[in-house]
Order: sequence, then C-alpha cells, then structure tokens
Amino acid sequence: MRWDSALMRLKHKHEDNEKQRQHEKTMEEINQQATSRSFGQGLHDLLRPQNQYTLFLYCFIFIHLIYTVRELAFYFVIKHYLFCFAIVLC
Repeated sequence: MRWDSALMRLKHKHEDNEKQRQHEKTMEEINQQATSRSFGQGLHDLLRPQNQYTLFLYCFIFIHLIYTVRELAFYFVIKHYLFCFAIVLC
C-alpha cells in the first residue's frame, strides 16, 4: 500500500513537471513569435476571427456601423438641408 501511494505521488510529480516544461516551451515559442512579428502583422492576427461566432460578431458590428452612419447622414441632410445645399454649390 505504501509503495502504491509513493508510486502515484511520483507519477503525479512527473506529470506536473512535464506539464510545466511544456508550458514553458509554448510560452517561449509565443514570445519568439511575438517579437519577430511587426505591429501590423500582430494587429492583423488580433482581428482575424478565431471561429464562426467571432466572424458573425464582426459582420454584425460592421453592418450596424454602416446602418448608423447612413442614418446619421440622412438626419444631417434633412435637418440642415440649406447647409448641405451651400456645400454642394461651393
């Protein structure tokens, strides 16, 4: 019984060490990739959708921004049509 618990403890310790080593290795790779990339490439990777739900969210936001800008433009033209007419004449 004692040997079983000692072996289990040793096994768990070995697994924890292996996980820690893998984590350090992946973090080192991420840091190397981050330093080798330019700012534009990092921004591009940040905005690249990770899955279909993120892509849907980006499209949703983009479509609503277009709709809002269009509505604001129409509101401005309707409320300040003389100012818009003066801009067109210049």
